[in-house]
Amino acid sequence: MLDEAEKIDPRVKRTRQLLQNAMLELVQEKPMENITVQDIAARAEVNRATFYAHFEDKNALMNYMVRDMFQARLEAKLSSEPTVTMDNLRLLIMTTCEFLGEFIGHCAPVRQLNEQAVMVVQVQAHLSETLQAWLRKSGTAAPEMVATTTGWAIWGTVFQWARAGRKIPAERLTEQILSVLQSGLYAYLSDEVRA
Repeated sequence: MLDEAEKIDPRVKRTRQLLQNAMLELVQEKPMENITVQDIAARAEVNRATFYAHFEDKNALMNYMVRDMFQARLEAKLSSEPTVTMDNLRLLIMTTCEFLGEFIGHCAPVRQLNEQAVMVVQVQAHLSETLQAWLRKSGTAAPEMVATTTGWAIWGTVFQWARAGRKIPAERLTEQILSVLQSGLYAYLSDEVRA
């Protein structure tokens, strides 16, 4: 999650947005491995020192960007205090489908599967963190293990679906994932869902 200071300071927010926009434009034009910090800084119209004041390298920028964009999508769809319910899981999976489908489709072709996986693994980390937060609200024992297992199941399935050309609709994939996860997560679902 993004820390509060970053959310509050408009200068930090503005600079990071410029850098994100520059990176988004550049990954549509060429592979990530060919993008330099200088390219990003030049496109954002900031100097390299400003870039390094915000990010360690281009990979740190990409990780931040992916997590920030994915979080914004989730916040737009979920209630302010979501818990583990089938409806919230459905929204989480659909958002993951939409995001990975678009993200993978916007990047210039990559040489290896590894490059895309590194870029979007932030989505998996964020899925696990989101699920942990939901599970903690329900008082679940070992929320890390349940969230990690569930997050990887969602991410892995959706990632493969997006890479393979999205041969079935996202809605159908979501229902298939839910049917697999439902029995394993039954004990963790909010009481009103199980009634």
